[in-house]
Amino acid sequence: MNLAADQVRFFDGITGGNGWVIRSIIILAVTLGLSYLEKIFFNRLLPKYKRSGKIWDTALINAFHRPLNVLIWYVGIILTIKELAVSLDITFILDIIKETRDLGIVTIAVWFLISFIREIEGKFIRSKSKEHLDKTMIKGMGLLFRITVLILAVLILLPLVFKVPLSGVVALGGLSGVFVGFASKDLLANVFGGMVIFLDRPFAIGDWIRSPDREIEGYVEDIGWRLTKILTLEKRPLYVPNAIFSTIAIENPSRMLCRRVIANVAIRYRDAKKLPKILSDIREMMEAHPDINHSHFMTVNLTAFTPSALELTLHFFTVATKLVEFRKAQENVFLKVLDIVHANNAECAYPTTTLHVPDELDIPVEKLLKKVSKRKKSET
Repeated sequence: MNLAADQVRFFDGITGGNGWVIRSIIILAVTLGLSYLEKIFFNRLLPKYKRSGKIWDTALINAFHRPLNVLIWYVGIILTIKELAVSLDITFILDIIKETRDLGIVTIAVWFLISFIREIEGKFIRSKSKEHLDKTMIKGMGLLFRITVLILAVLILLPLVFKVPLSGVVALGGLSGVFVGFASKDLLANVFGGMVIFLDRPFAIGDWIRSPDREIEGYVEDIGWRLTKILTLEKRPLYVPNAIFSTIAIENPSRMLCRRVIANVAIRYRDAKKLPKILSDIREMMEAHPDINHSHFMTVNLTAFTPSALELTLHFFTVATKLVEFRKAQENVFLKVLDIVHANNAECAYPTTTLHVPDELDIPVEKLLKKVSKRKKSET
């Protein structure tokens, strides 16, 4: 019966000339006009701020464009439907509008805030500024802000739309948190491990890390809330749970200020008298070498008498920290050391054995050689 009455009122409204059709058309026309103006405003304003390089203004306009356009149409459609329901006295449509109006507005607001956070995060990550920007910290803060927006949206919608009191939500959250904590202990440990990485920043995206406790070595490609992706030196992706980083030692060679070199050079015993000049020349070379870090100590000394050589030990630090540049610097120093050794008419030693035979011992070498040759002939 109610449906039939609504249908009667509908047709009465059309034939009775109540004017709701004209008002609805006007609302939709205004909505279309506002949407058109918003697009013109966006297409003219965004390129201007992009050329100026203003990160915050560009991100705000870019994030506000689509949510604002949807909000204009959403409000226009809601007002049109409300005009129809009021004119025809259809109460159930008014109830639906009241329940969905706040939900739609909050959803669009959340959409805008999350888009704005993503825009800012992307702008800072892609920024070519000379200032050092920690991309790991930027991603972590962006993810934290997005989660905060979602939690606040849920807390606003529960009492406003779903009529759920916050006291009940808090009580239910406390009870369910106990069960969730037991069920997802490892997951929570990884999440907290990710938070510790974002806060302490022992490494960042792009760093080369390794662990002496585990077989973990490679370049950090991504840091998530549960896993960290590492590209190993064999170019294989390695996914490490974040909780592991709180229990192991991590080396970060990417943050080295310099690299240490310890090398041994073996000199023949017959060149022992030339060692003072060789050591002096090597020290002068090291003090003038541009690839050696002179703010740290550097030494070259005679350190050992080995069975076959006199051993010199070079100890210094290079300016270069990246592996390829470090290898080139080390190679250059070693080649100069060899040039100094040869320039002093000395030679590097290699393992040898010398057999000393007493003069009183007479060994009939010729007889032995004859016997060996006779045996070979008899065998053939």
